[in-house]
Amino acid sequence: MVGNLNGKYKHYCMFKKLMENLYELLNLSEEASVEEIKKHCQQLLLQTHPDKNKDSVDTTLFIKVQKAREILLDPHCRANYNKTLKENRLQNSQKILFDKVYDDDLNFNEVTGEFFLDCRCGGLYTVLESDIYGIIDIPCTNCTLFLRVTKQSTHTGLVKY
Repeated sequence: MVGNLNGKYKHYCMFKKLMENLYELLNLSEEASVEEIKKHCQQLLLQTHPDKNKDSVDTTLFIKVQKAREILLDPHCRANYNKTLKENRLQNSQKILFDKVYDDDLNFNEVTGEFFLDCRCGGLYTVLESDIYGIIDIPCTNCTLFLRVTKQSTHTGLVKY
């Protein structure tokens, strides 16, 4: 189980660094079904495969489609990718702050390694334990509200920066 989570964490780190939108790369909507993603990726992989396309030596698109397929077909990775995509979109827009809390106020999921808190819209505020430092703003998974989380030392009661 731990190896599986580590693999997912690697994907998470990978798409945090991605500059392009995987849905745009695949020419799919963000609401695309698993079947649509599989079918479209299969077509693109056949079109861009180095053995099938002798005229082109550039394998960049083939590799990007492979990585996009891995991320978008794994439900956990896709959810985290969608969250990251939303964070990137909202990063430059005005944030609507729902509440301010300390990390001790959040619930913790030991399986995923994520802290979470329910939003009033029914969505969740989620963040990996390793991403909590200082003061961070976490977007809701369903709406445009943000939760401001402050890392608090459990020993001294002082805020760490």
